[in-house]
Amino acid sequence: MLAKKQEGTGASNGYRFWIAIVLMVLPFYMKGQNDQAVNTNQKIADKYALASNEGLLEKVSRTTIDYASPETDDPLSHEFWSDDVRVHEAGASGEARQRPNIDVFVDNVAYIVFEDRTDDSVVLYQSQDKGASWRFLLRITNTDPLTFPDVAAGYVAAGYRVYVAYQVQDPAGSYVEVTTVNVEAGSAIATEIPPQPGGREQTEPVIWTENSPFFFSNVHIVCESTDLSSSDDINVYYMTNAFAPAWDGQTIMGGSTLLPAYTAPDGAYGKSGDQLYCVAYNETDQRLEMVSSSDEGATWSSETIVAPLTFLPGKDVDPMIAAANTSELQNVMIVCTMGSRFDGDNIAYTYSTDQGTSWTNLIYLSGFTDADEFAATLAVSAFGDSWHLAYSSNSNVYYSSRPQDLSSGWTTIASPVNEQGAAGNTRALKGIAATPFSDEPLITWTDSRSTIAAREIYTDMNLAPQVVEPLELIDYAIEDDDIFGSGNDDGVLNPGEVVRLFLDIANVDTVPAYRPFAILSSASPYVTLADTIAYFNEISAGDTLFPAGGFVVEILADAPAGHQIDFELTLEADNGGPFGPYQFSEIVIGQNGCSGTISAAVAGEDSVDEDSEFTVDIIVDMRAADPADNLLGSFTATVSYDPLLVDYLSTSLNANFTGAVNDSSGLLTFNGVNTNGSADEVTVASLNFNVLGDVDETAVFDLEFSALATAGGFNSILECLAPPADLTARIVPACRKGDINADGFCNSTDALILLAHDAGNPIDPFLTENIDKACGDLNGDGLTNSTDALILLSWDAGNVVPFQVCE
Repeated sequence: MLAKKQEGTGASNGYRFWIAIVLMVLPFYMKGQNDQAVNTNQKIADKYALASNEGLLEKVSRTTIDYASPETDDPLSHEFWSDDVRVHEAGASGEARQRPNIDVFVDNVAYIVFEDRTDDSVVLYQSQDKGASWRFLLRITNTDPLTFPDVAAGYVAAGYRVYVAYQVQDPAGSYVEVTTVNVEAGSAIATEIPPQPGGREQTEPVIWTENSPFFFSNVHIVCESTDLSSSDDINVYYMTNAFAPAWDGQTIMGGSTLLPAYTAPDGAYGKSGDQLYCVAYNETDQRLEMVSSSDEGATWSSETIVAPLTFLPGKDVDPMIAAANTSELQNVMIVCTMGSRFDGDNIAYTYSTDQGTSWTNLIYLSGFTDADEFAATLAVSAFGDSWHLAYSSNSNVYYSSRPQDLSSGWTTIASPVNEQGAAGNTRALKGIAATPFSDEPLITWTDSRSTIAAREIYTDMNLAPQVVEPLELIDYAIEDDDIFGSGNDDGVLNPGEVVRLFLDIANVDTVPAYRPFAILSSASPYVTLADTIAYFNEISAGDTLFPAGGFVVEILADAPAGHQIDFELTLEADNGGPFGPYQFSEIVIGQNGCSGTISAAVAGEDSVDEDSEFTVDIIVDMRAADPADNLLGSFTATVSYDPLLVDYLSTSLNANFTGAVNDSSGLLTFNGVNTNGSADEVTVASLNFNVLGDVDETAVFDLEFSALATAGGFNSILECLAPPADLTARIVPACRKGDINADGFCNSTDALILLAHDAGNPIDPFLTENIDKACGDLNGDGLTNSTDALILLSWDAGNVVPFQVCE
């Protein structure tokens, strides 16, 4: 049975009871969850201090109900990303381009560099509209192939410049070169970076400025540096340009033979303490290590062990580092690729809140896709609020974000960026950047959508969707059929049952809610939650998801009947939240054990006057139940009605019961509890309505019970309840004083009817009904007789009478 519960308010708006109704079971989609050491819930554990229950229900095997199914949720739905933009100039073949990197500067100006393998060059493009369109700026060539380009823009002493760093593949040993571009003047100068002492090879440069669009910025580069005589000895070489064309260099990780191999270095600048950071993967010891500098790179700290890699990935570790952009925050973030015992490669992250002195363990950002996830790339903007993360998986690019102050976790379901599912798996490096003021991410990747062999460069800009406000929990529903082998289908919580909890979530805003999710918790010692997080499809503006599953909940076998289980639910979406918390409670009901018959009915007149108020009673008759089960202790019921015919006014609950009422325009829900119990005929509620419909229309009041229990033991007696008797009430004309035959006139004909009735003569039942409604009691004495007929005749003759006639 699927029992629907009417929504209560969040904690700030007080508490309303939650109601139940029998509904049809809707299809649901079961999705297996990852059983690895750090699971999906870790993604937002920082915010909610929640963790998955370990030792979960064997009978459900860590399952959850997930409505973001392939049938209903396009894995490439673009949502708040713009259309993919091809980076291409007229006449270019564009079929052998790869390894793009990107940087965004002030005034929405962005730069992309990438390799063009048709002539082994590096190509630079500029966008002046945040990536909506691109124009060719520069092709950088050399007698040797150029690879691994990176780009950074900033102000230096000479003015606004764009720096392109790349690897020159000299057969005698690769080296790093930087081309400094003066976009306004249309000039470019290439400068070779001085080699590391000892003539070591330099490869895979990363370049960045100090992330400030208004102040002079030093320009920094890190790269791998290898001893040509020993490919296993790989160090990290650092170079800086301090307001001058010359580059100063030094080794900052490693530096002599027989030391660890440091690969894939990345650098960042943090405003807090004007710190520089560099991270690299220590292949020899299989761990991430970091160094920092507080004097513009003149000196560097010794290597700090950030975290060991618990499992090695099948692809490159590729660590990326970024630092918060305000002087108040000392937060630093590192992301990388890490393997897993269970499901291949996953993105992992660690962060420091003390400028890199201490770090968290590497935490999986897993569960977003079923395929390997790798090539993480991380960015912050000059004046933004978020960490921006992109990575590759299954020929797609995915995006997540998180506040730089770490006040909440990563976006729980990554956003697919590209449209065609043809993103290349080339190492991304700085394939993501964020605008300084709007904090919108701009992502680039290699794409082979035209043909499998062709490689082109595409970009996409996040459109910064409007914030949704709020999401509301309207209803919830409990399904306790025997799907898990323990439910008895009575719609309530019984000891030892495993039930499913569905949610009715409404988006009351005018913008969509992207990738909403819910977080459920309970402090009850008699309940176990198989999962604390459930994800849903997008909720369009003004729409409601029902039932949006779901949570698997086990009621422990030793849960006492009458125990109240309190639940708390928080709602959130990619573009808004959190909302709530919403709080609701359920009473544990003992197992079914009733005997005899219990009846219930909607009691009232079978006709009601137009434009009048009337009352119907909800009666539960316990007289035919056996003595052990004849005391009504609690109930949950609904009365459905047509809100176009009658308007709900109020409900009076039985004074012996404590409960609450909720009306949802056509579905009136109410409940009550009496620990002492009530016997015999019990009027549990009186419902007051106002007639809206027209004459001869029929109002139907349909009564359903989803919970019925005895007093004291709280044993369910729902199975002994006979089908409730509904009420059908025809709308009839309201009488006018003196218009007995309802012809619109008050005259001698009506007086004659009154005299005939007073004399006991038989008259039409319709006329009797109007007389019984006091249409003929003109003097208000409670009687309809010859006196009223005389008043009516006098009024019809034009005489003044002191009574209301024809009104």
